Amino acid sequence: MEGFSRGVLLCLLCAICQINANEGPDINNLVYNVCEDVPVGEEAFTIDATDPDNDPLTFSISGVDAGFFVVEENTGRVTVQRPLERDKPGGDTMPLDVTVSDGRNPPVIRSIIIVLLDANDNRPIFETASNDFTLPENMAVGSSLFRMMATDADSSSAAVIHYSIDDVTPSSGLGLFTIVRNTGEVKLLGNLNYTALSTFYRLQINATDGGGKCHFSETVYHSSIAYALITVEDVPDLDPQFLNVPYMARVEENSPLAQSVFKVTAIDQDTGVNDEITFTIEDSTVDGLFQISNDGTISVSSNIDREELGDTDTVILTVKATEANLNIHGVYANTTANVQITIIDTNDNKPEFAEASYEFFVKEGEKGAFVGSVTAEDPDQIEDFNRISFGIVDGSFGSFIIRTHAMERGYRGNLAVDPDIELDYESDRKQFRLLVEAVDPGQLSAEVMVVVNVEDVNDERPEFRPTAPVTVKENTTISEAVGRFTAQDRDGNHSLVYELESIKCRCNGSLTPCSYFLLDPTGEVRLNPEIVVDYEQCDQVLMEAQVVDEFTEKGENNSVTTEQMVINIEDINDNIPEFILSDSVFVVVSESASKGTSVARVTASDQDSGINRRIEFEVTAVRFKDSSNQTNNMGMLFEAVTTQQKDIYVGVIQTMGRLDVTLTGKYLVTVRATDTGGLYASTELEIFTGKQSNIVVLEFSSSEEEVRRKLNDIIRALTAATAASIEIVKITDEIST
Repeated sequence: MEGFSRGVLLCLLCAICQINANEGPDINNLVYNVCEDVPVGEEAFTIDATDPDNDPLTFSISGVDAGFFVVEENTGRVTVQRPLERDKPGGDTMPLDVTVSDGRNPPVIRSIIIVLLDANDNRPIFETASNDFTLPENMAVGSSLFRMMATDADSSSAAVIHYSIDDVTPSSGLGLFTIVRNTGEVKLLGNLNYTALSTFYRLQINATDGGGKCHFSETVYHSSIAYALITVEDVPDLDPQFLNVPYMARVEENSPLAQSVFKVTAIDQDTGVNDEITFTIEDSTVDGLFQISNDGTISVSSNIDREELGDTDTVILTVKATEANLNIHGVYANTTANVQITIIDTNDNKPEFAEASYEFFVKEGEKGAFVGSVTAEDPDQIEDFNRISFGIVDGSFGSFIIRTHAMERGYRGNLAVDPDIELDYESDRKQFRLLVEAVDPGQLSAEVMVVVNVEDVNDERPEFRPTAPVTVKENTTISEAVGRFTAQDRDGNHSLVYELESIKCRCNGSLTPCSYFLLDPTGEVRLNPEIVVDYEQCDQVLMEAQVVDEFTEKGENNSVTTEQMVINIEDINDNIPEFILSDSVFVVVSESASKGTSVARVTASDQDSGINRRIEFEVTAVRFKDSSNQTNNMGMLFEAVTTQQKDIYVGVIQTMGRLDVTLTGKYLVTVRATDTGGLYASTELEIFTGKQSNIVVLEFSSSEEEVRRKLNDIIRALTAATAASIEIVKITDEIST
């Protein structure tokens, strides 16, 4: 029994283990993003489900939107069964119920959400497909006309709408209107002219969405078109106007009489009525070949012989259009236009250019540079008629050549710069309008306008403009520029930098290198802050500079010659007068001195120039020192009279009255020298007094230099001999009689 019980127990335990190990499946992801443009039959997504026991799973789906999908039972792969549509109300999400079973456990049912992603599958829709407006011809430029609105059922950037005017009919309206890209507001850009080419304009307006893509598509853009119809009202005031000018026509030689050649049209600009205008031929370069009817039809009036026209193949008619009624000015308004009629030989086909016009670009300065190609064909089938050669008819000015080359179909004309010519962007011709002609063997020809634009290359050397002299006061400390070098460069793109070549100062009449001034790269000249400009040292500065174009691509980058700036240093009154010392001794004899007697003189100079160096002398004080060295102030016994000797000023000291004969000693006279700026210096003169009888003249056989050297010894000897006070009044090598 014990063994049996244990065996039953083991079986029960194993059953319990088996039940616990058998777990059911579950779905891991409940939200799936699906592009609405997934094609029918293509996979949309795979249900993300797992089973801990790794049992095989089976899948099924149900729900309101289950009919759009089909699921593979064993894989969970979901494919599209019906086209998906996000842009219906509430159509951006689709709920489904998914059932997953592992075959052993109860099935698991989960609700999942399918989020449909926008695939930009809708185009913008205009609110109104057409708008009618009537505008006066004098409506102000810039006026807002109307607004075109469109909506898009898509979302996010795919629903962003941009507006544009794709076409204006007639083409004369091109450039008259504009539309705000983001709002659809249409505005007037130019002046409406009732008489221009049309009183009616049709604007083709395009609305384009922001584009978008989803999983199965490339980025796409959708657009819609609407039209705006604009009628221009007349304001009567204008003359008639020819339409579609210039007029150019061709007619074969030997054409039958009365054959229509060309029809000119004109309108009364105020009414647009053409049948009230009459036409006449006012002038013709060849008389009698053509006539014109009242409706403007030009026809042949006599036999045309091309060979009789000589070197020209054109006849130019001057046609007048005259209104039948008086205008508001009381006259019959009229206008004229030229009609150029080309007479062609009897060759039934002429060459035809592949393009209506050509435009090319070529850099300046490249000899023989390739410019571009024109191509043409001649519809004639016979080689003798359809061969073409190209030539430049007009506008080359000897600067271009064209060479003809055969192609598999038609001919090519390679346009190049003449090998001996360098185009110059800086000349008057930055653009050439070449009239290129294609001619067949029968001399039938076609012409096309070829615009050649010359592109700038930085190949011109900069050139200095004349530099005027400048003046700078001495001792100045200004920080701003005192002068400026200027240059020009004919290139459109340049960067000019100025470089110092040399700087010299004129000092005492000689030029020597100096550094009074500095040159900025911009050409501005400034004071060197470390140096004080002194007129008394140097009165002029010569600065030489060079200019360099940093953007030069070809050739030299500097100017051919340097430029010099003359900087004149202007004197200011910054120096005081300076007395010129003299060892002269002045003596006045009291009993002989009277008013106006010259008793002494001083000399002085001023380092300033011009009026600043003028000096005036004056006596400012007089004292008397007697023989006992007692000093007393005196009145103004003396005055100074100023004279000039070249650059030296002399002050002559004169008595202002008779002196006191009883005084013995010397006068201490203070003399002031003042310049025109009020700067002054002073000196003191000693003027000795004495009686005529006290003056003794001693004559020595020695030289003046030797006497001066032994002067102290002489004074001591004389004092010992005379027992008197000795004053040496004057020492001179002149002998008085």
